[in-house]
Order: sequence, then C-alpha cells, then structure tokens
Amino acid sequence: MTISATFKGDDLDPYYKLTGPLNPSTPSDIVPHLCMIRKESEWKALGFKMRKDKYGNCRPINIKGMAFSLKWKPYLDEVEASAALLGKKCARSPNQIALLIMLGCSYDDFVAVSTEEMTYCDAFLCTYRGEAANALSLIRSALERCQDEELRSLYERLVQDCKIFKGKSII
Repeated sequence: MTISATFKGDDLDPYYKLTGPLNPSTPSDIVPHLCMIRKESEWKALGFKMRKDKYGNCRPINIKGMAFSLKWKPYLDEVEASAALLGKKCARSPNQIALLIMLGCSYDDFVAVSTEEMTYCDAFLCTYRGEAANALSLIRSALERCQDEELRSLYERLVQDCKIFKGKSII
C-alpha cells in the first residue's frame, strides 16, 4: 500500500493515539476508540476533551474512574499511517490485540494482524474462558509452525496459564 499523506511533527492538526487499560472493566463505550490514531480535530469532534500542558502533551482523561491517554504522534510509521488513513486500530502486541478481541472488537477492526497473531488470540481467549483443551490444541499446532521467538514465548506462557486455571473461566 502506498501512503500519499504526509505526517509531520509540526502539523497544526496533529495525530493522537488513544491508549488505556484493557481489562473486563474497561468501559464498553471507550473500547471502539482504543488504539485508534486520529487528528486532534477528530478527537474533539467525538467529544474528547484535550487538556494540554505547555509542551503540547495531553493530560490523562478520566472515564468512569479509569485513566486514558491521548498520546501525541508527531511521526507515523507505515503501519500507523495506514491505521490513521483507514480508520483502523493500531495495536502491535498480540496480548493487546487479544484483549481488544475479548472486549468485543473483531480482527477486521485492526490494520495489520497476522494469521499467527489471530491463532494466538484464539488460544488466549480459550485459555481465559476455561477451555484449556481447545487452547492447548491451538498452542501445540501453532508452536509447530511458529518462527517468531516473541510469539513462541507468549504461547509458552499460555501453556502455564492453562495449567494454573485448570479449565476455570476467569472472564
């Protein structure tokens, strides 16, 4: 994909990415906005109040007792630029993607999710729903073909979690 837009740090309408806690108590009305990269004017149009310090950094936004942040993005890499242009989420950590899926997002909401990351997310969800047998089956087959060391270590952690939870749902 060729990106024709320019993203400069001195933009008068800069880009911000919404970040915050990802857990079952995350307010459902904020989930669609998490990991989104939008222009300042777009965030304001959605009703987000941006209080900035003298350096232009936004102060935390408290929503239902939880702190969320609009992180200034003076420069966007190719994936971030694609996410901004396509209106998709930009989450790079498989755990972050899995938690957003757990909170009701779909794989189509993200700009770039590999097949390996989708398999990890499915195993993650099975693990925390108490479906240890399904999770272990997904993990075994994924470990046979997974070349990414970071993802392999995440899978190994899920195996440990399956043993700890012993089929009990925690979500």
